[in-house]
Amino acid sequence: MVVVFLAEGFEEVEALAPVDVMRRAGLTVKLAGVTGERVTGSHGICVQTDLAAEEVDVSALEAMVLPGGLPGTHNLEASPAVQGCIDSCVEQGKLVAAICAAPSILAHKGLLAGKNATAFPSFQKDLQEGGALLSESYVVRDGQFLTARGMGWPPSLAWPWLPRWCRRKRLRRSAPPSSGRGNGEKGPPAPELLARRDALPGRAEKSRAIQSRVLALPEYQRARRVLLYLSKGSEVDTWPLLDRALAQGKEVYAPAAWKGRGRWPFYRVSSREDLQAGAVGLLEPIPGRCPPLERGQGGFVPGAGPGL
Repeated sequence: MVVVFLAEGFEEVEALAPVDVMRRAGLTVKLAGVTGERVTGSHGICVQTDLAAEEVDVSALEAMVLPGGLPGTHNLEASPAVQGCIDSCVEQGKLVAAICAAPSILAHKGLLAGKNATAFPSFQKDLQEGGALLSESYVVRDGQFLTARGMGWPPSLAWPWLPRWCRRKRLRRSAPPSSGRGNGEKGPPAPELLARRDALPGRAEKSRAIQSRVLALPEYQRARRVLLYLSKGSEVDTWPLLDRALAQGKEVYAPAAWKGRGRWPFYRVSSREDLQAGAVGLLEPIPGRCPPLERGQGGFVPGAGPGL
């Protein structure tokens, strides 16, 4: 179970957007009210919580999320129930996520000392005074701690950790055990899962159906920029989307791995001629020819969010 703690004056987007993403991924997510059953955010939005913070079963926690906002962050920090849940998660090695101003709560407890972390600019001093190694990244994971600078940046930059973590947890729960293994052991290895995907019937028809639905979305039609992964093998075919977006005069950006392991920045492509085989065997934008997606720019990402 993942618990998102809400206190009076919380930042609504930082709290509710992660809840939406995780619930779509099939995780059990509860809203815990710190200052009452109904909690009002910093922009006047009132949210009905699932339980009181004092009612959280810390033994059932897989992760906890602390949204920012003021005075919500101060109210979270003043809550003995929240402090107790933080201590329990730390002791058990569970995930502790904090956004915007909320990483200061962890810094004040000395939990970020010697760890890479980030926070909203006006709270970065708290992190430094707590011994944290301040990072310029929008989202930072160091061990069991995840910190994000805030929700003023595109979701693809500000909190990619949530979709990735949700996918891992969902696959871990849903993957059947390999033959010959007992209950509770690991599921099939990646090659076996890929083989199953390759064998799925009607993949071409399903890809065309997905392409049609994406192209019909109002968000896609309004978007000036489109961010696409470039499909390979039995993945959902995105190449027709690339060609259609270019034909419609949209700016199209594709990821590249050549900037460094684990980092996939996006670069603008004007045609298929702007692509070459990359380090991991995927077609990627050619270094030096394709301009990068600038910091602060947004775009339509199929399956992820609206166009900007």
